[in-house]
Amino acid sequence: MTNARGDQAKFFMRAQAAFGTAETPADGAFLTLPYYSFTLPPTRELNEDDGIYGDAYPGEQVAGLEGMTGSLVVPMGFSSIGHHLQGMLGAPVTTELQTGRYQHVFKTPATQSPVLHTTGLSYIDVDKHRIHDSVVYTGLEQETRKEGMFSRVSFNVSGRAESKLASTIDATPVSYVDDIVPVKLTSGLKVDGVAAAGVTGFNFSLTSGVEMDQETINGTPFADAVLTGKWGLTGRIDARYRDDSYYDLGESGQLVDWTVTFPYDDDHSLEYLLHNVRVQRSGIPVNNRETISQSFDISAARPDAGQSTLTATLINTVADYANPT
Repeated sequence: MTNARGDQAKFFMRAQAAFGTAETPADGAFLTLPYYSFTLPPTRELNEDDGIYGDAYPGEQVAGLEGMTGSLVVPMGFSSIGHHLQGMLGAPVTTELQTGRYQHVFKTPATQSPVLHTTGLSYIDVDKHRIHDSVVYTGLEQETRKEGMFSRVSFNVSGRAESKLASTIDATPVSYVDDIVPVKLTSGLKVDGVAAAGVTGFNFSLTSGVEMDQETINGTPFADAVLTGKWGLTGRIDARYRDDSYYDLGESGQLVDWTVTFPYDDDHSLEYLLHNVRVQRSGIPVNNRETISQSFDISAARPDAGQSTLTATLINTVADYANPT
């Protein structure tokens, strides 16, 4: 009997029009995107009834709420990553800089409007297929270090329900198989526009606070809608201890902007701008006889008027991030 393999599992995605109604599987209607892992398991509560029957046996099991939460880890492909950034941040402002060269600017909006998706998995070698409706991106995690590895981005996701399909979701999906992915060691980091010295690692996590509404009564075990939340941004800096630059930022509580860059060429790059970030106060420990390192947690404060907590500027050759037609 054939065993299912991860390298034969295809991930599909399409923006969804209405909550609770998955997009209809059809050839050419979905994207199939590269990924490292996708975990969105359906869950169902089993609650034990505490009725007393005069014996020591367990109570009856009562099926409760159903839902899905998980994660999606993807390569930072300069073409495909825009679909995920749009899922997290909403539609970008797109400008054609030159013929065939586009700039897409994604920002954390002051008023959230979560983008719904229908996602799916096809386990090709065993011909099994699953589809998930009303999937939303709820978090983004990005790390950069001097490593010879392709850059990747982690997203937290939630959804309403999973269903089985009798056949493939899309036999001829739109694909980004030749996407360009930057290597981690080519990334850069700036503080208020000046190169950050001595940093060995930098990571940040953006959360939206978006969640499924499992309180509104709708006669089903599934969520009734998506609830908006509020943005949050935290992270961490690891650096060599050369001077008191980062220590002083923590001591003073000064708000600064951090810029994380992933360059490739004139037609491909991604830049994150983290606005009004405060370095949290910490000391400089001595743990051994080796090079002394320092680590500081960071968090974003309220943005200035007209600004956003996070801005992602993507340059590539993709004209837009609309659904396949």
